[in-house]
Amino acid sequence: MTSNTYTSAQKFLHWTLFALVVFLYGLTYGEDLLPRGAPTVDVIWRLHISFGLLLAGFVLWRVVLRGIRGHRTFRIRCQFLSELRPGLGTWCFTRC
Repeated sequence: MTSNTYTSAQKFLHWTLFALVVFLYGLTYGEDLLPRGAPTVDVIWRLHISFGLLLAGFVLWRVVLRGIRGHRTFRIRCQFLSELRPGLGTWCFTRC
């Protein structure tokens, strides 16, 4: 089933995954700023692993939700293309 809008769960997952990726990127490169063997490095490493597993769970949830819900159709883009060139919009509608 396809729809013209994303569900609130899909939007939540999108922005949560974005935030987790940015946070994990910061943890990865922030660890290099600390001296080797510092106790804080172990904490950062454990946080990195924990949030990485959380990220994997959210990705799995997003894939399952996308398989059940479907993805957004791009009819607006097809309408724009049909205004540019009359036959192009019809070709696009058959593939959306």
